[in-house]
Parts: sequence; structure tokens; C-alpha cells
Amino acid sequence: MRPVATPNPVGTDSPSSAAVVSCWNCRYQQIGGMTFLGICRWFETKGLAKKEIPSAVVDVGCKYHRPRDAEERDVVECGQLLDAARGTD
Repeated sequence: MRPVATPNPVGTDSPSSAAVVSCWNCRYQQIGGMTFLGICRWFETKGLAKKEIPSAVVDVGCKYHRPRDAEERDVVECGQLLDAARGTD
């Protein structure tokens, strides 16, 4: 069973295992834009604007964490390589 943090999707609550749950391996994280930590797209699923991921949350994740599958990881990594090659990261 995957550990889950409590209430706030961009709060400072941390799960019991940061190695399993973090924004770095979450399907809702969008790398790029104006922040190194990325953007949380979970809010878009609720009809709200995307939010920047705070530094206090990025390594511990939140209760809305959903792991990326292998195909999603490949797409994200490919996109990052393309952005870097274009100089648009």
C-alpha cells in the first residue's frame, strides 16, 4: 500500500516514505515553466488553475500523488530532452 500524506495538495504535510511519494515521480507534475520544481496539474482536473509546487512539498508529495507509469516517464524525459535541445527548458 502506498503511503499518503494528509490534507493539503500543496501543503507541508509529509508521507511516511518520501522515497515512494514525491512530486518528482507524480503524474501531475509538469516540469518546466518559470520554476525548477515544476507545476502541479492536479488542480486542472478540478477546473482550477495549475499551481507552482512549493519547495517544502516537492520531495514529500501530497495525498493526491499518482505515480507515473513507465510510458509517462519516457514521454516526460523525451520532452525534457527536446526542450533542452531547443533551449526552451
